Amino acid sequence: MAQKAAKEWPNLIAANRDFLQQWVGECHHTEILVTTQESPQIDQAKPTELPLRGLSKEAGGQFLAALGIQGEIAALEAYSEQVQGHPLTLKLVAGLLNAEMGDAAHIRDVDEVGIADAASLMSRLEGYHRRQGKVQLVAVLTASFRRLEKRLQEVLLALVVLRGGFDAEVAKAISGEEVTKRELLQLERRGLIVAIENGCYEFQPFIAEYLRFRTGDLTAFHRRAIEFYQKSWV
Repeated sequence: MAQKAAKEWPNLIAANRDFLQQWVGECHHTEILVTTQESPQIDQAKPTELPLRGLSKEAGGQFLAALGIQGEIAALEAYSEQVQGHPLTLKLVAGLLNAEMGDAAHIRDVDEVGIADAASLMSRLEGYHRRQGKVQLVAVLTASFRRLEKRLQEVLLALVVLRGGFDAEVAKAISGEEVTKRELLQLERRGLIVAIENGCYEFQPFIAEYLRFRTGDLTAFHRRAIEFYQKSWV
């Protein structure tokens, strides 16, 4: 399923590129601001790109330390620099280490939790993002996902059909699995979901995209979501 979805990704990119090119060609007095992980290859009269950099190695090292990861500050900074200071990657790394190692989580444990080996899984998928920073992020996501119990994996894969937030009740209805508030909090501490308000959570866009690649056909989960919300409005 994941490989099929990955092969469809270039078609989605092409469709978005064609839309932007038509916009640029016909809307001469309009400006459009696009935030994207990939720079669109379109013809522009006055192209302007504003790259958003990751954290500095110093800030990244402090971020890891604040998330409870032990180690010499130089080692924390070196790891931050290795992943280009990407905040989501650093949060996922910290969440994975804390979940697996507890209070003894140390930056040297990154290899023990399978991050290095996981890098090859998604980097080989045709059409997927291949830049180093994204491969590292996917490697961490893969390692963290694999170490969840099967039931929680199924919960995450089911919930990507939702556009809005979800709580334990919604998670149970859509996934068909028992889900507690404590388990959602654990997933949030791992960095896999984000707390919003009133005990609800949502996915960061990149994580939702990754889970869709793993899921493939979402039809059954869409149907469950429709049935749940129809019952809720009755």
